[in-house]
Amino acid sequence: MDIRYRRAQASEEKPSVAKERSFPADKSKNFLDFAMRVRQRVRQVPLILCFLLLTSFFQVGQSLWPLSIPHQAFIVGFVGQPCHHMGLSDDQKQICMSEANRELLPTIRYGASLAYKQCQYQFKYRRWNCSVPEKDSNSLFRRITGKGTKEAAFTYAISAAGVLHSIARSCVEGNLSMCGCSRERRPKDLNSNYQWGGCGDNIEYGVKFAKKFMKAGESSTEPKDTRELERKLMNLHNNEVGIQVVIKEAKVVCACHGMSGSCNMRTCQRVLSEFRKIGDILHVKYDNAVRVKMERKDTVEVLSIVKKKRNGEYRRDNRRLRSTNKEAGKESLVFTRESPDYCDKSSDFPGTLGRQCSAESYSSDSCEQLCCGRGFQKTQVRVKKKCECKFHWCCEIRCKQCEHLETRHTCT
Repeated sequence: MDIRYRRAQASEEKPSVAKERSFPADKSKNFLDFAMRVRQRVRQVPLILCFLLLTSFFQVGQSLWPLSIPHQAFIVGFVGQPCHHMGLSDDQKQICMSEANRELLPTIRYGASLAYKQCQYQFKYRRWNCSVPEKDSNSLFRRITGKGTKEAAFTYAISAAGVLHSIARSCVEGNLSMCGCSRERRPKDLNSNYQWGGCGDNIEYGVKFAKKFMKAGESSTEPKDTRELERKLMNLHNNEVGIQVVIKEAKVVCACHGMSGSCNMRTCQRVLSEFRKIGDILHVKYDNAVRVKMERKDTVEVLSIVKKKRNGEYRRDNRRLRSTNKEAGKESLVFTRESPDYCDKSSDFPGTLGRQCSAESYSSDSCEQLCCGRGFQKTQVRVKKKCECKFHWCCEIRCKQCEHLETRHTCT
């Protein structure tokens, strides 16, 4: 009886032994220790830090619901010194870091990016393709500083236009808390039957801030060197040209209202032109830019247009430049130094070696012009493109991939 009892007792104890083996005591203890350490670490993380990390995932320009606090303020506060390391002047950093303007930083960045992409588009088929010296490549505004050339004039004008355009649109889109729809007065020449209202682009606020911010990019102290003062006046002039182009190209747009598409009532507002059009106009002004020199007129320093030689070109020697005693027009881009030919690679510009050109063209993208007479190389490249596209109900377009040989010409 004792033997049977012991065997039954042993058979009853086996399941408990198996359970103990599946969860060893040492492993269970290690897991509990790990969980306690994680819990202690989590307690040490400040609640405000978790809140900042969560807000950084919100889309730019939206607010924290229901607090209505722009999330840019949290991101700017979390990232140390966001306005530094962007090539801004001291005055621009002060404007950028001020409490009232902190949420403008993403909009300013977008305006600078808009300007640079448009510059690349406008000059993609010219010797200068909007490249900038290395010292200017890491700045927020990829402008050519310290040169005084036509290309520098264009970069300043397009940058000012980009900031204005970006801010005016952001106000209407609700991305900025300090501005909203335009409060422009009704134009006098607007049809009396039309209503003036809606939510037009806030050009007034954009102009006000763009002028202040771009002007702060120049030194607030009087330059000791005459050439620096001349270049400062040139930059301020070209900033204003870019701003005025955006203002002038803004147009009044009217929308119809009424039953069944009838136009019983029209509401009008002023909106900005597409930035591509701004770039096209500034490109024309670049081609017609005038050379100037600084002169004193009635105790004030002004930029006067210089005379050309008989062949229509400017003198290379700046000391021999003669003034026409006429001030440069407010709508003209101005420059103070002749541009290099941008053909050969230098410490500031990459040159045209390896650039693609057109053998059939007679314009600035021709191989003769772009390659500076050095010649070009012809290669055959196999390219895949979509072809035989068909519409399938509903609503899909299906295409095949077709290969064909493409001839490319590259500057040597």
